[in-house]
Amino acid sequence: MNMNQSPTTDQLQQLLGSKNDEDGSYTLWVDKAGCVHLDVVGDNESICEDARLRYVPFEAKVGFVGEDAASDPELIEDLFASLVAQWTAVKNSPPGVRLVDLDDPESGTGWTMTEVTTVNDELLAHLSTASLH
Repeated sequence: MNMNQSPTTDQLQQLLGSKNDEDGSYTLWVDKAGCVHLDVVGDNESICEDARLRYVPFEAKVGFVGEDAASDPELIEDLFASLVAQWTAVKNSPPGVRLVDLDDPESGTGWTMTEVTTVNDELLAHLSTASLH
C-alpha cells in the first residue's frame, strides 16, 4: 500500500489481515516515499530513519490488527480516512515525523484524533523502543 499511488481500503484491509494480533503491539507508519508499514513494536529500526507519519502503537490482543480488524468495515473505513487525511497534511510539510494518537473506536466516538505532534528523531527513537505496559 502506497499513499501516493491511489491507496484503497482493500489494501489496508489486506495489510491489517496479514498480521497476527497475538504477536504483540503494532505500529502503523508511513515512510517518506508513502509506503504504509505495520510492524510489531521494536521489530523495525527504520521507523526512526524513514518515517514521515506514525500512529501510536495499537495494543496487542484488542482487535486492531489481524483477521478481526480486517473484517470490521467501520474500523477499516475510519482508519483509512485518518491515513488519507494525515498523509495529505504531512507529505508536503516541513521535515519531521507526525505522530498521531487516536481515540479508542470502541468508546463510541469513532477514530477522532486526540493529538497530532511532529516529533524529532530522539523522541521517535525512544517511542520506537519503549515497551508498552
